[in-house]
Amino acid sequence: HPHPESRLFVSFAIDSGSESFREVDAELIGMLPALKIKPLSWVGQSLTVFLDDGFFWKAMAQSQSGEIGMENLGQLPLGIRVESSSSIKLALFMGALKGLAETSSPDLLRWETRKHGKRSYVAVIGNGDDIGTEITLYYAALPTALLLSLDEEILKRAIDREARAGELDLAGLPEAEHAYGRSSP
Repeated sequence: HPHPESRLFVSFAIDSGSESFREVDAELIGMLPALKIKPLSWVGQSLTVFLDDGFFWKAMAQSQSGEIGMENLGQLPLGIRVESSSSIKLALFMGALKGLAETSSPDLLRWETRKHGKRSYVAVIGNGDDIGTEITLYYAALPTALLLSLDEEILKRAIDREARAGELDLAGLPEAEHAYGRSSP
């Protein structure tokens, strides 16, 4: 459902059985050969894209040209929510993407784990030399969704909305940041 801060809110239904979806999934299999599951098997039934209120719009209103420009792109208050049907498969997919980025393009991206309350999220920081401005992608892989944004505050508010919706119990999260397990046949 649209939230009060949204200026634009569009939600799409996802048909994971569609030809297009299966084609994208098949393409990703070739890109992520170490992943032993279908790459998009974690994707749920909806994708939401939203633009929120924020500093970006105030700056645009005060700018001489009124154009976005590359220097402002990293401030765009854009958010994306992809519903997840499996948090384990989502975690495997995100790990495979990170591995691909680190092995195919070492030193081009920096990954920082950050905290918002008890919830961890990741900042993927790109080198701004190529485009003249540093752009950071923030994401949170939650039990119910993958949240993505170019604006850290937008991501934090999206995490809070997930918590308020009762879809995520922040109070019940363990204090440990990592858990490892191993099983043998």
